[in-house]
Amino acid sequence: MNGKQKRTLLVLVALAVAVAVVNASVFVYYGLTVNISGTEAEVRFAVGSNAGKSDLASRTITVNLDGSYNTKATITIHPTNEKTYYRDVLGIENHGVNRYYYAWIKVNTPISNQYIISATLYIKTSPKDPPNVAIATIDLKSNTIQPAYPNYITIPKATQTTDQNGNTVITPGKLYIDIEIQIDRNVNAGSVSDTAVLELIYSPQNTEPP
Repeated sequence: MNGKQKRTLLVLVALAVAVAVVNASVFVYYGLTVNISGTEAEVRFAVGSNAGKSDLASRTITVNLDGSYNTKATITIHPTNEKTYYRDVLGIENHGVNRYYYAWIKVNTPISNQYIISATLYIKTSPKDPPNVAIATIDLKSNTIQPAYPNYITIPKATQTTDQNGNTVITPGKLYIDIEIQIDRNVNAGSVSDTAVLELIYSPQNTEPP
C-alpha cells in the first residue's frame, strides 16, 4: 500500500469514528408528564335470577362475582346428555347515566372436550326472550372475538329518575346471559368436564374492533 492509499484509509477511519461519536454522544431530554386519574367502573356483572337455584342431580347453579365493583364472574353449571339450557344466570349492567357502551366477548380458552358437541352463550335484552332473538350468540368452542366486526353488543344506558321522596334513583341498563350445552348422548355426562375462559371487552365507541 503506497502513502496516498494509507492517507485515504486513515481519513476514512477518522470519519467513521467521528460519525460514531456524534451519533452516540448527544442526548436531549424533554419533560413529559403522564397523569392517571382512575374512574369508577360503570359496566359490571350481576347475578342472574337463576343463580343459586337448583341444578340437575341436586347440584346448584353457582355464580360468583369478584371485585368491589363485580368486574369478574365465574359460572359453574352441571349439564347432562343432549341439550341443557340455563336461562338468566348472569347479567351485564351499565351504571353510566345516558351513556351507552359497546362490547365484544373474547374467548381466550375455548371448550375443547370432544364429548361437548356445542357450548353457546346467548346475550339478550330480556330474560324472557328465546335464544333465537338474542342480540349476540357466542360460540364457546371458538377462540375468537365475537361478534365479528363490524357487529357489536350494545349495553343499554342507565336512566336517572327521582322518587316520591325526592331521592335520585339510578336504574342500570342491563343485558341477560343464557348458556346452552350439548353433550354427546353416548357418554356418561358425569365424566365430562371442561372450562371456557372469556373476557368481556367494552368501549365507549364502536368505530373499530378491539
